[in-house]
Amino acid sequence: MKKTGFLLLLAIAAWPAFAQQSFGWGVNLFPNISNRRLIAYSTITEQMIRDIEKREASKPSYAAHLFASWRGEKVGFQVGAGFANAGYRTVEEAIPINDPDFANAISRRFVFRNYNIEIPASLKFYQSLSDKDDFNFMLGTNLSYNLANDTLTVLYNDGTSSTRSVSDESDFRKINYAFTTGLGWEHRFSPKFTLILQPTFTFWIKALFKETEFTELNRNLYNFGVSVGFRFDRELE
Repeated sequence: MKKTGFLLLLAIAAWPAFAQQSFGWGVNLFPNISNRRLIAYSTITEQMIRDIEKREASKPSYAAHLFASWRGEKVGFQVGAGFANAGYRTVEEAIPINDPDFANAISRRFVFRNYNIEIPASLKFYQSLSDKDDFNFMLGTNLSYNLANDTLTVLYNDGTSSTRSVSDESDFRKINYAFTTGLGWEHRFSPKFTLILQPTFTFWIKALFKETEFTELNRNLYNFGVSVGFRFDRELE
């Protein structure tokens, strides 16, 4: 929460630079690749860590937000709310002979999916490229609330695949916050409509699971992708 407070203070301090030039609202689509950073405690050996790192990998994910923004000549502020699918997955592995799934497939992977409500907020610093194009640097934070989690098992057999999904009842952290940053390009098709393309990186500060004295492994989620925004603008008097 300290980073959220810092961003709000920074926005207040930068408010005079906005010069009340324009207000906008829109939708932001964020296809991305999400992954995890492993947190291992003293009971986990180096060999176990190496084995886990080889086994776990990134997965395609996505988020979508509605947002409102205020912009001056050089600085803007944006806040939104929306839904996100995040998580990670394992690599495809052969199924052991004594495993129940061996009767139905020869290999499988597990996909760990987390469903969250997100409230992102950010500052944008602009540099004009032309009358219709701007470059921006974004620095922000993201507050999330975990709605649900599940594990998808993908079974592979002779070129075909099947899936099954079960709810994950692990002790997930309900509220988390993230650091986010990106570099973007904005193009104004008209005074009232702007396209935004912004490669964006997000790292979640708190661990995925609640930490207790019995916690041996934990993970921080992060993602990287290209944020695509459509904004409808209105000049302020």
